[in-house]
Amino acid sequence: MTKPIITDVVVTFMQEGDERNDNDQELKVSANWMGAGYYLTIETARWSVDDPKELTELLERVMQMVKP
Repeated sequence: MTKPIITDVVVTFMQEGDERNDNDQELKVSANWMGAGYYLTIETARWSVDDPKELTELLERVMQMVKP
């Protein structure tokens, strides 16, 4: 018998608004198993970062949730 795997994970990140928009910002990241690996989907109306590494770190956090 094979071990069960996580097939779908959805994580929602929240942060305070930025200088251009005071509304809180939401970023939804989905990790979906497609047989050959996980594929990430990003949904947001607005998400601001000072450094691209910030976005990479969030995606890596999601991938850590699904890796065995």
